[in-house]
Amino acid sequence: MTEILYTLVGAAAIKLIDYIFIRGNIGLNEATAIRKELRTEVYKLKKEIGRLQAELTSWQKAYYELQAKYNELKVSYDELLLKYNDLQLDVEKSKLDILENHNQTVPV
Repeated sequence: MTEILYTLVGAAAIKLIDYIFIRGNIGLNEATAIRKELRTEVYKLKKEIGRLQAELTSWQKAYYELQAKYNELKVSYDELLLKYNDLQLDVEKSKLDILENHNQTVPV
């Protein structure tokens, strides 16, 4: 999408420069040299866009891998937290059972 935009902008710039040069009676060799320079610049921009798109794809892949790992760890954390809470309840229940048994065996 961006490549098309840059291509259109480059083509429009070339047409604009052609119009200016023809209107201003600039020599044909100068106009050709400037068009060549603009084409070179458009080519460089297309290459840079390609490089940036590849880099973006790489970062997106890394992001999604990290997001998946985070989700896995979050699920594991939540499971462990539930187990921990269950164990805490079991410990409290055991303490109460011990106190009740102790109170029943000790005469008052």
